[in-house]
Amino acid sequence: GDAPIEYIDPATGERLAGAYHSGFDDRALEAIAAAGGGSYLRAGDAGAIGRALSRLGNASLQRVESAVQLDTPLRVPLGRYFAMAAALAMAMAWTMRRVVLGGLA
Repeated sequence: GDAPIEYIDPATGERLAGAYHSGFDDRALEAIAAAGGGSYLRAGDAGAIGRALSRLGNASLQRVESAVQLDTPLRVPLGRYFAMAAALAMAMAWTMRRVVLGGLA
């Protein structure tokens, strides 16, 4: 359908308004969304956009919660990071000893 548009011309400062014939095909957009595992929601105004985003956010949160087992502890191997930090600290200590202290023991 027609989408109302309004903007201010940056060169003249004149406020311009009109309508843009969008040509969106709701069925085609629904098919594309479904093929990608998503959903298509039509929103014609700011309130509809807010409701659509809320609905999509709730659906996404439910999918995440169903995919994640909340009683499973998160295990992150930190040994590699501690080893890199130790090597960096040793390199910095050696550099400071050689440059700042002039090679003193």
